[in-house]
Amino acid sequence: VRKDLASTPDAKASVTGGFFISLGSGSPISISISGNDFDTLQKLGEEVTEIVENVNGTREVSFSMEEGRPEMQIRIDKDKAANYGLTVSQVSAAVNTYVKGITATIFRSNGEEVNVVLKVEQNEEMGLSDLENIQIPLPTGMTIPLSQIASFEKEEGPMSISRENQQRTVTVSSQISGRDLASVSSDIQKQMDELDLPEGYFIEFGGDRQEMLDAFSDLSLALIIAVFLVYMVMAAQFESLSQPFIIMFTMPMAAIGIVLSLFLTGRSLNVISFIGVIMLAGIVVNNGIVLIDYINQLRRRGLKAKEAAVEAGKVRIRPILMTALTTILGMFPMALALGEGAELGAPIATVVIGGLVTSTFLTLYMVPVLYLIFDKFFGWLGSLFRRQKALPEAETKTEMMPADETVLPDMKEPQEALPEEKKE
Repeated sequence: VRKDLASTPDAKASVTGGFFISLGSGSPISISISGNDFDTLQKLGEEVTEIVENVNGTREVSFSMEEGRPEMQIRIDKDKAANYGLTVSQVSAAVNTYVKGITATIFRSNGEEVNVVLKVEQNEEMGLSDLENIQIPLPTGMTIPLSQIASFEKEEGPMSISRENQQRTVTVSSQISGRDLASVSSDIQKQMDELDLPEGYFIEFGGDRQEMLDAFSDLSLALIIAVFLVYMVMAAQFESLSQPFIIMFTMPMAAIGIVLSLFLTGRSLNVISFIGVIMLAGIVVNNGIVLIDYINQLRRRGLKAKEAAVEAGKVRIRPILMTALTTILGMFPMALALGEGAELGAPIATVVIGGLVTSTFLTLYMVPVLYLIFDKFFGWLGSLFRRQKALPEAETKTEMMPADETVLPDMKEPQEALPEEKKE
């Protein structure tokens, strides 16, 4: 479309890709410049526009004040007007009446109201000579032409005046091509940080970038809440705080697959794929739950920790692989992004498949190892606690013994001498 429209004379075409879900205002890059003076805003806008145009990956850069609308500015000389007994408001009201007319009355009929506008009849478009000859009524009843108390300048005014937080705002927007939004925005931000802004003027990013940052902030909070809820459910199920902590190690294992899957497919971590990460928080722990639960069952039957971990890995490998494969194969068609609009859900499937593949295989090795490590650690911690608890009791018993009396381990009283020893 861009190639076809490029050859059209005297036309400026802008092509924007349409999506099922739009994050921002339609422009991936949108930079707002706020201040009071139009000339300063114009200068800053031109500098920012040049920066954006020089960044690799931007195209169709536009500036809201780039193309102004031709207008005739009437500058009233206050001193001359005062000599005729006129104020600026009286002159501007007379010009406004001549150009636009004035609402003389309101016609009401059957509940409807229609403004009756009184204006000067104009057969053709108004020109500069017509403006100069506008008759301004004086307090004395006479009239003078507008040209005697005002000057005229033909300039270009803004197409629209936007305000944000009670300040005038201009916008520089751009599309992106060949690069992701985050890297392009980062390059633009680095160069804009070097600009020397006058006091009272501000530059901030908007558009899809700001929407993306807000969405990532909300999704990060959702991920934290999801991890916390998963941990609490497992803590209630196992009636333990340490064993759910072991199972939570499956989440970093899934992160390895997430990074690899996005890298291999060339997809980015965006809002859609982040939703897949939140889904994984509740999916990848299933394999760890199945494994730890069976280890606990074998421990209750009398097996030692190492024997129970090895046996659980042998028995549970089949159901673990079956549950993981069913989810992976079910997501595989979505990851291929076949069909119209299928690329929207493809990042979710890519993230889920990558996270499940690595977490499933690493769970079979890492979870039993972590279980044995934590079992030894808590066993050592328990024995140390029992030893420290037993020391004060032994010291208390020793202090209660008489100083001149010795008690053997198997004797409660001193042993009497034999009769033969007495005679001797």
